[in-house]
Amino acid sequence: MEHRVLVIGDDEHKKEELSGLTAVFGMPSDNCNWSDLAVKRLKSFRYSAVVADISGGNLSPEDCVTLAKAAAPYTPIIVVASENDLDTERIVRQMGVFYYMVRPYHREEYIEALGDAVEFAAGLRSKEVIASEILSSVGKDEWR
Repeated sequence: MEHRVLVIGDDEHKKEELSGLTAVFGMPSDNCNWSDLAVKRLKSFRYSAVVADISGGNLSPEDCVTLAKAAAPYTPIIVVASENDLDTERIVRQMGVFYYMVRPYHREEYIEALGDAVEFAAGLRSKEVIASEILSSVGKDEWR
């Protein structure tokens, strides 16, 4: 199976940035806006992950996640936000997104999240194992 990532967002510069980082990971990506095209792409190809830029645009963050999950319910979704809004984070996490990150993020954080999402999609690791590894790699003081 060919692994590909779909990068969805309304800001061309941000989509290109995310696609460039995806290429660093060694994986091809397709880009599209939050429109009918996103749904068509998600339904026509089995992507290994979806990277959803929820910054700006005409749709709310919840609508963006709902749209992506409805079109590809088993595909891991990495949500990228431009500002840290705890209400938005809580809502999209409750909706079952795979990973939530806020700009500015570290390149390594994105690549690690993408790698985890691809391994999860391929059935190589469960969400529980990934979460356990993340928690064990973070210093205890960081979670206080």
